[in-house]
Amino acid sequence: MQDPKRLACAAPANNRGTVTYGQGVDRERVSYLQAGVATYDTADISTRAALLSLLALELVTDHDASLRDKLKEGGDGAAPR
Repeated sequence: MQDPKRLACAAPANNRGTVTYGQGVDRERVSYLQAGVATYDTADISTRAALLSLLALELVTDHDASLRDKLKEGGDGAAPR
């Protein structure tokens, strides 16, 4: 998707919620959320935080912790001080 604003709105709307995340990691959803984080305006902290939190939720059941670790590092820099 070439429109970062629409991507940032569409990715959270495609959330399965906490009841169904036990079905495993949806790699397509992860790629959309990653694209939203990568392309959306970093000055919009609330949208970025929403995308990062949904990405973290999607990765809860992932056996590879490396992406969650990278996400944590990136989230630490986004938090207001």
